[in-house]
Amino acid sequence: MNKYLDFSEEELIKKLDRGFEGEDDLNEILEAMKEKGMKGGLIGFDDDSADSAVSREYVDYHKKLLSDKPSKRELKAAIKMLSRKSLSNEETKLAIITLAHSNKIEALRALEKFEKKINKGELKTWVKIAIQECKMFIEAELSDEPKIKLTNVSGDTVCPKASNVRRLLEHFFRDENDEEVRRALNEFTDGELDRKGQISLDNEEGEAQMSDWIVYDYRFSNGKGLVENFLDENAEHLSVAEKKSFEEMLLNKFGFFEVKAIEPEKSISLESLHSHKMYKAVEKMGTRGSRVGDILICRVGKQNGIWRMVGCNPMVVPFQFTKNARKMFEGDNRPLTPKDFRSFVRRIQPR
Repeated sequence: MNKYLDFSEEELIKKLDRGFEGEDDLNEILEAMKEKGMKGGLIGFDDDSADSAVSREYVDYHKKLLSDKPSKRELKAAIKMLSRKSLSNEETKLAIITLAHSNKIEALRALEKFEKKINKGELKTWVKIAIQECKMFIEAELSDEPKIKLTNVSGDTVCPKASNVRRLLEHFFRDENDEEVRRALNEFTDGELDRKGQISLDNEEGEAQMSDWIVYDYRFSNGKGLVENFLDENAEHLSVAEKKSFEEMLLNKFGFFEVKAIEPEKSISLESLHSHKMYKAVEKMGTRGSRVGDILICRVGKQNGIWRMVGCNPMVVPFQFTKNARKMFEGDNRPLTPKDFRSFVRRIQPR
């Protein structure tokens, strides 16, 4: 569930300004921006590089701009300023960043010409970043399609890594894993596969429940889950941070939860009907569609040390089913999964 799809364009931009919480979070922000038809570019900075301090100063300097997009008059003045021989450091920076925010070819040419004059130092880094930023504005102006491009200071395109869930599912549905896939699908559908071994799900929500179950609950023939097997096979190729983020996915709980408190746009406090344990999930969209007292069927999991609602979309238990749900699951610590819920619903639904 992408928590940013309901954000406004202004909220998405502010979120990027404040900083995102890892690669998965960035992927969701970029996806939401594309959904809204936003286009443009983002420049990624390496915090470990020698130019990181200069890059941060460049970003902070944006606050000194009078407007996001320079007027024709401001554009001409900035180009003329860079051509002067005697120019203070402050004037140079202002001219560079003004041109960086233009979507005009003449602004790009002026920056490229100025770059050739600078051999080294912080201004060299400034103008390199500015050139990439200006190119992004020009590309966005020429493109009819919503497109968010991510590059580094050198202009190399950066492909943000797929979310952990997507990487896990791609790993699972490999051709060489065909036998395990068939075994999983057969288990999820309680043996209801067609002759070709295909699965027929009722809707997109059914597909999401199956993916959720495979990622978090399915046990391979070796007794391990998908996350554990993925870590075993990719240990040498994962960074310390990546390994930690996958290991954190093992900290999750699916089941029935009662909404105890809601902090609008910020968090939702949930009590497990199984264990009576409390979870305060950082959540925005979930606070809008829930009320205190609701019973939700959902999964909570750890991300970057914070509890969040993860996996398939939460479902609100119908009012008439609430009391029965309490009786059936209150104090029951047996693991509950999307597969169990699907099987239960199919048993009580008329065929």
